Amino acid sequence: MALTINHQTNDISATSGSMTIDGSAVGGGGGVDGFASADNTSSPNDTVNVASLSVDSSSTNAAAAIVPKGTGAFMLAIPDSTTTGGNVRGASAIDLTMGRTNANQVASGANSIAIGYRLRPAGSQSICLGYNNYATQTRGFTVGNDSNSSSIEGVNILGGGAGGAFGSYGAAIGSTSKCGERGFAAAGGRSTTKNAVAFGGGGVQSNQRMFASYWGRTTNATPATISASGLNQSDSEANFLMLVPDGTYFYTKNIAFFTINVVANDDTNELMRVWELSAAYRISTGGTVTQVGSTTKTVIHSEGTALNSTDVGLSISTNRRLVIDVTGVASTNIHFTAWVTGHTNRYA
Repeated sequence: MALTINHQTNDISATSGSMTIDGSAVGGGGGVDGFASADNTSSPNDTVNVASLSVDSSSTNAAAAIVPKGTGAFMLAIPDSTTTGGNVRGASAIDLTMGRTNANQVASGANSIAIGYRLRPAGSQSICLGYNNYATQTRGFTVGNDSNSSSIEGVNILGGGAGGAFGSYGAAIGSTSKCGERGFAAAGGRSTTKNAVAFGGGGVQSNQRMFASYWGRTTNATPATISASGLNQSDSEANFLMLVPDGTYFYTKNIAFFTINVVANDDTNELMRVWELSAAYRISTGGTVTQVGSTTKTVIHSEGTALNSTDVGLSISTNRRLVIDVTGVASTNIHFTAWVTGHTNRYA
């Protein structure tokens, strides 16, 4: 039965059909057009009932759409600034999270995506999939459990809580893997040095391989250091490979062996000199680094004699990082480049 009201004639009548006022149908009890609603209470949904909306269109195949207005976000909870609904979502964000323990665990970045539980894609265009992940910078991407990224376009897959991409454009894959800017780490490899690659590591009897490149240009014969960021940089893990990453937790009682090829190129006269170096170290409980024997150094290629006065060497910094020392030529531009390969084994 429906109610019809006509203000022109002052008539009120009850008929079948929808409710009308002055000839125009108004809402009421008709449901959502194109959908059929149901409350599923029989087994297997008798304990946890399932309320549903099913497409009820006339075509054989019919799609469904929920369309936000303008740059509004799509979400599964109403923001209320508490752990129930979370904070306001970002413009055009997609938030398919089922819960949170902090109000900030939502897709708050513009165009960000969150699918799972306790996720925080706060960076613009960032994506978090899984459980307890965050991506705080632009286009960060995390997948898995406790996979975190705090850098621009940093990728962390299955990080497991102790890993992550801690440098821009880096990628870390696997539990405890950790990388730096434009670096890559997998299977527990850990190095936040720029452009470095690390595989394996973490557990007892684990083996890790590390690859890094150092560079720098000298203009005189004053001794200097080259690093992943250039000449005479600060003693940080971003610039030099560290023999004891993360303090002593992951790499106590380790042995380490490095082979390094260093090229000195005279940019003006187009002359080159190449060395091969190797060194071994023992890392004891507490993180003390001791060199085993001495560094070997061999000139394996050389052009002319103008670069005979150039020299290279290895040292360990105060913060237990691998440093490459170089000496150039007076009033000459010498571009030094080094390729470092490291092998470590945690034996206890």
